[in-house]
Amino acid sequence: MDLLKQIEERIISGSEDFFSPPATLAELRVTLRIAYEFHRFLLKFGETPPMNEVTYMMDTIRSGLDHFFLLAYSCRAIDNKVAKWSFDRDAGASFPQLRRYYLHCFEELCRPEADAGDRLASLLALVHLKLTFLAQNFPSVVLGSF
Repeated sequence: MDLLKQIEERIISGSEDFFSPPATLAELRVTLRIAYEFHRFLLKFGETPPMNEVTYMMDTIRSGLDHFFLLAYSCRAIDNKVAKWSFDRDAGASFPQLRRYYLHCFEELCRPEADAGDRLASLLALVHLKLTFLAQNFPSVVLGSF
């Protein structure tokens, strides 16, 4: 079974009926898929990705914006005692820092012993980092001055 399917199943099985509306499940799947794609991008290109790949990744992240926000909106119903979403505000100060922190948070998402609440908190932290990446590279990629 592939990694994304494993993570999805662990979140769904540990969250009771939280993802029973099909729209909420779609939000989770899109958010997980883009988190995984960004993870692969960071591993493949290291700290100096080519401009065309940065542009592609920015477009991929932009394609999921509505899903990210809808998932976060849905997750506000999660009791804060179950999981606490947090992130290091300085983690995205530079691309190398963002990259290291993202890879660390992705490992947290994949931990077999993590519960559904912790996985969702990790996923939201990854979304935050993807949005930071988007902000760091806009508008320089669009204007061709990356």
